[in-house]
Amino acid sequence: MNSYFYEEVLPSLKYCPKVIGALKNNKISNISRIGGEGNISLVLKENPKALKNEVFNILSSPIRLHLDNGDIVAFALDAIKDSVVAWFDLKSGVEGFTSYYFKDYSEYIFYDDPIFGNKDVWSNIIGSQIEKILILTVDTGKREYMDDSFQCVVVLECDKSDLVISDQFYKVSGYENSIFTIGNKKDLPQEVWNKATVFEL
Repeated sequence: MNSYFYEEVLPSLKYCPKVIGALKNNKISNISRIGGEGNISLVLKENPKALKNEVFNILSSPIRLHLDNGDIVAFALDAIKDSVVAWFDLKSGVEGFTSYYFKDYSEYIFYDDPIFGNKDVWSNIIGSQIEKILILTVDTGKREYMDDSFQCVVVLECDKSDLVISDQFYKVSGYENSIFTIGNKKDLPQEVWNKATVFEL
């Protein structure tokens, strides 16, 4: 693995104090994902039992939290580290660089999409203030490439509800081809909690 590759890898949320500050100091105004026609067709093909209004949850693509100050914080799963990484996809009107998706060729799908979203599931998150951020480190048995490996669960506890960003839901959802999903804390498998080291930001 060359040094250039490492320069492209972003740190986990634990090492992003400015992102943490933005999340805690602003309310969530919207949620979107990378989800063009090709992404949607693929996830439906790979998960034939999925309902159309579950597509937003199981796209496996980066997740973008829109904040009420105009910033957008994005999350993706870095497969090398087996960790959720975070960055400013938009900061003070300036788009951030990312190697986790092709920004110039991407389309977005929102949580309340009338066909592929589920407004009822995530409406409590909109307008919410994040009160606590938990990082769950779960050793997956893979090689540890960096000291922030295996931080594969991010829990955002809000004043109205919670949002979990992880690759661990497929174990109970039945959608084994969706490796990066969002859900609620109550749906995270107990075995994940049993194995995890929990760190509060």
